[in-house]
Amino acid sequence: MYLSKWDPLLEDKRDSPLALVWVSLKHIPFFLTNAQSLFSIVKTLGKPIQMDETTSRGGYLFSARVLVEMDASKPKQPAILVRTPAWDREIHLTYDLPSYCITCGRWGHCCKKSQPVGKVLTGGATLVGANNEHSSPLNYLALLSTVEDIDTPGTPGLKELHYGMPYHIGPLAYIHGSLEEILTASTALTNTKGTAILAITQWRILENAWKLAISFTSILQEDIFLGVGNEAMGSFGADWTIFLATNRCWIGLAVYNSLCLKLRISSIKDDLGLNIEGDSNIASHAIDYYTKIYSEESVSINPELLSYIPKNINEGDNQMLCAVPQEEEIRGAIWDLNSHSAPGPDGYTGTFFKTFWHIVHEEVTRATQEFFLGLPILKSYGATLLTLIPKMDNPKSLGDYRPISLSTFLSKINTKILANRLGALLHKLISPEQSGFQPGKGVEENILLTQEMIHCLDNPSGSANIAIKVDFAKAFDRISWQFLEVTLNSFGFSSQSCHLLLSTLKATHFSILINGSPHGFFKMKRGVKQGDPLSPLLFILGNEGLSRMIKGKVEEGYLKAIQTGRSQPPSHLAYADDIIFFLNGHFINLIRFKGIIDCFLNSSGHMINLNKSHFYTGPRVKPEIKANMQRALQMGEGKLPLNYLGATIGKANAQIYSQHVEQEDAELSMGIQRGKA
Repeated sequence: MYLSKWDPLLEDKRDSPLALVWVSLKHIPFFLTNAQSLFSIVKTLGKPIQMDETTSRGGYLFSARVLVEMDASKPKQPAILVRTPAWDREIHLTYDLPSYCITCGRWGHCCKKSQPVGKVLTGGATLVGANNEHSSPLNYLALLSTVEDIDTPGTPGLKELHYGMPYHIGPLAYIHGSLEEILTASTALTNTKGTAILAITQWRILENAWKLAISFTSILQEDIFLGVGNEAMGSFGADWTIFLATNRCWIGLAVYNSLCLKLRISSIKDDLGLNIEGDSNIASHAIDYYTKIYSEESVSINPELLSYIPKNINEGDNQMLCAVPQEEEIRGAIWDLNSHSAPGPDGYTGTFFKTFWHIVHEEVTRATQEFFLGLPILKSYGATLLTLIPKMDNPKSLGDYRPISLSTFLSKINTKILANRLGALLHKLISPEQSGFQPGKGVEENILLTQEMIHCLDNPSGSANIAIKVDFAKAFDRISWQFLEVTLNSFGFSSQSCHLLLSTLKATHFSILINGSPHGFFKMKRGVKQGDPLSPLLFILGNEGLSRMIKGKVEEGYLKAIQTGRSQPPSHLAYADDIIFFLNGHFINLIRFKGIIDCFLNSSGHMINLNKSHFYTGPRVKPEIKANMQRALQMGEGKLPLNYLGATIGKANAQIYSQHVEQEDAELSMGIQRGKA
């Protein structure tokens, strides 16, 4: 600061060099992208003010942006070296800073300095004269970066550059820049000789740049790509043809493409049945709804339920699960993931990681190994988008949507590695009655067995048999993490293994996508993520306690299974959360079954959806016996045929077949329309 007595003749035209500058930090580890770490790093540049919104919610991958009050008159550091006892890391910096003239102390100005004669290219080559062809080797990357125009005697200026300058660089790569840059360069692009034009990114705008053309319209009317090689124009023509064809297909398939508009949520009903409209109001309701869904609720875990779980995991299994992965295993997990699955908040898909693996493999390997070493997990890693997929036509409330998690691809790499390792142990853990999410198992066997068991419901030689189809409400979203952890411990998983298996869930923060825009940022406190590679395996492990307790009680004689004759039938069949039980229909037997189900519900956090849960029995069962069944189970009777795993179980009538035909016709018509598109 300069202090002096004011004088009318005093005129200080110097601007203060202090400015608020957005600084981007590249190649920064995840665990350094929190506010405390970032502010400590950028203190060397100036006074840190704040992080941008995307950095705060973890939207960037290996980068961050911080607002810093800094002195523009000082040289800008290109990088900062961060040193820890374990490693050194160079963090590269870029600045969103306007030009500041150190000579006269003014913003947006740069005093001219003595420059060498000639056209200077930052690649190191010099073009001398106006009619010479450059014949020495060129640094193409430098040419595509910067060209400084120098108006000095004997050197062509910007307007004269195209005359007699036949340099042959190669095929057209790209042209980009601000509108001023493109308009200023339009004269140079016209009549350019050769097979290509040079893509220039940083041309200095002359003071008379806007005088190069009479009007904006005249520039647009000119063929500024005159002289561009056939290869580049051919590629452009092909792209334009594809665009026109796509546009015609879209118009021609208006009925099919109108389905996209149906996915838009224009209104929704709340718990009271009131209609909510407007994206902001719908988003507020969705945030409240899913915050409640994923909020922790107290559970009372019954030790008897855990007593039926065998300790099948040994020390070697735990070591295999917790081992730090090497690059080959990490690469294999990436190639196993779907390249085109919807991206998370960071915007990266598997295509990026597979295409540029030769560039990012070291960073990705290091980040994955840091996760398995137990380093702190940041919000950027667990930030997840919830997209709402309708379960039915014309959904009315949020309960009619299925929340699918769009996680960061880096988190899916870690969970895919864990899923692959855990998958090798499933044969020790999962009962044969459960066939979901396991290699080599599908729904076919469950459907056939269920069909056979339904035929045995009408048993004239003994007491009534019963099939009970139980539907857990929001099963994937409600399961307790505390219950999952004690279940894993009961199987023999170590505390370190449990921490790894659950750490991604515990680090998750959700934002809800409403009509394409994210809203909210709240923490997940229970449930598993639909769309994550590891979550289905954790879910079936959590339900294993119920499966083993039911089977154990039948073997002990406490619970009686369905009576089919000499063979021992299965007491239940399960595919993920679709479970159907086959039991003796005696009142006392059903009371005992209801007690086991309540024990599981209180321990796991699950809740039965009574509107979708029903029991089924034979047609010759007396009404008073059916009434006792309903009183014992506290659920209604269903009518055969029933729908199980997408198949019709039981004798179907003409109406059922007609509905199937209509559904198949609709799907076939949709497939034909997709093929035309």
